[in-house]
Amino acid sequence: MRKSIIFTLVVVIGFCLTGYVFADDKALESAIYNDNDTGLEWLVGPDKPTSWNDAKKWVESLTAVAGGGWRMPTMEELKTLYQKREKCNIKTELKTTGCWVWSGETKDASLARGYDYLSEPGGSILSGGTGSCAGPDVLKKDDSTDSTRGFAVRYRK
Repeated sequence: MRKSIIFTLVVVIGFCLTGYVFADDKALESAIYNDNDTGLEWLVGPDKPTSWNDAKKWVESLTAVAGGGWRMPTMEELKTLYQKREKCNIKTELKTTGCWVWSGETKDASLARGYDYLSEPGGSILSGGTGSCAGPDVLKKDDSTDSTRGFAVRYRK
């Protein structure tokens, strides 16, 4: 009884502090996508507009999930998720309505890089968030649009 009350308080406090309700470890473990081509394991973050700062906090909260070791992906790792589709060109195994994923790479104190899966790869925007084309983009860390999401990645354990 006491453990369930403590767990409930942790979930409620976590929600109040971050705006996210974190799933229990078992639910997250069952959502891990194993990419056999790269040897990477992926977790998709909350399917809602997410700033870089919130994506980073979410990834950092995963310390106990399936043995830990989670981090934000690099741009090269995000590039491996590209799969030509009708709208959002991201592998179908990754269940998200967002088409723009943050990386752990930053340009300076206020800008971070992410990958845009909306169209063909190759374009780049370094303007701080105006416009869109597939490939690497840079946005302000505190920006979130309808399409921005956070993913976690690690090498297969």
